[in-house]
Amino acid sequence: MSVADNNTTGLNEQVVHEQETIKQTRSYGKSNSIAEILSRDGRFSKLLKIFSSSNGSLQNDLADPRNQVTIFAPTDKAFEEFNQRRNASHEELEKILDYHIISDIIDEEDVYKSDALVTNYIAPELLNEPQRILIERKTGGLYLNYGTEISEANIEARNGIIHIIDQVLELPKSIPEQLGEFSQFSIFLKALEKSGLEKEFNEPGLTVFAPSNFAFKSLGPAAVDYLLSTEGREDLRYILRNHISPELIYAGDLKLPVDGRDARANKAESRGESFSDDNDDEYLTRPRAQIQGRGIDTYRVKYPSWIRGEEIRLYVVTDYRNNIDVTVNGQARIVLADGVAKNGVIHVIDRVLLPVDVQLPKLQWHELNE
Repeated sequence: MSVADNNTTGLNEQVVHEQETIKQTRSYGKSNSIAEILSRDGRFSKLLKIFSSSNGSLQNDLADPRNQVTIFAPTDKAFEEFNQRRNASHEELEKILDYHIISDIIDEEDVYKSDALVTNYIAPELLNEPQRILIERKTGGLYLNYGTEISEANIEARNGIIHIIDQVLELPKSIPEQLGEFSQFSIFLKALEKSGLEKEFNEPGLTVFAPSNFAFKSLGPAAVDYLLSTEGREDLRYILRNHISPELIYAGDLKLPVDGRDARANKAESRGESFSDDNDDEYLTRPRAQIQGRGIDTYRVKYPSWIRGEEIRLYVVTDYRNNIDVTVNGQARIVLADGVAKNGVIHVIDRVLLPVDVQLPKLQWHELNE
């Protein structure tokens, strides 16, 4: 999860899709099963060994022609590097392999168009929902889960499709641990430690809207110092809970409903205006864009907050390319969506979500030297 500490534009900025960056260098013909193709290739002996000693369902995924699956196949070199870091049990390896399989045909173009992919691994910490793989589009290729590259794509088989990857996809860590891998969340993690809410952020089935360091610094130094002090402890706990929903919210699932669109949102947006809901929470709007004769659509949706009686309100804008831009509580934008974690999903936001009844000290960074 890479987030620049600046005001990033949009969730899914258009990245040039270089069709030549991922090349299928081998062709075996669709008459062979996934298991046969991997066996003939010679680079997947470790993967096949795990499958051969696993339960029946994993073996069927590779060999049964009635199945239609996608597998992200790590090479022997990828497993050697994995084994140097981990001494995983056979049970763990079976879970990890489930995480590399999707019960559908997902070719390279489908991967490119996705924000996250639903895998066969059913995660207890997600309340028995399937774990997902995060997709990152970068100039030069497609990457999974923060840096695993698809080195070869679209190897077709009788019972599915193979994409070769250069690393083993490990099961995601908890939300705090996952954020701890990135320096952009050091203030958020320090706030979490000061608040004593680490246990709450490890609860199963959560969505966390995680403010980056840029978001916290936007509050000003006096507010940050206050929140991290003993005096501001209760306000800090209240604010952090305002960033959690007990429901799993994936940006890729935020599709425009057929009915029930908020007329005020569409009317205001067509004029390039803002509007407020009944709680005077302002939602950001923009002029309706006409791109090749097609515009953008908007709607609002609410989810429960970790704070009893409160809600997290999302204002969603989608365009004809199915790009999505999400504003949270009229205060922050999601700048990176669908970060995967063991116990939930992470959306990175560019501002801290402040409850209306919290007042923070005001002092801007430039005033420190005045």
